[in-house]
Amino acid sequence: NPLITWVWNSIHQIEVSPISPQ
Repeated sequence: NPLITWVWNSIHQIEVSPISPQ
């Protein structure tokens, strides 16, 4: 499901760099 991928990417991005504006 693309929805799970979107959620996973969103969470991963925040976890990877919560400060860097990547």
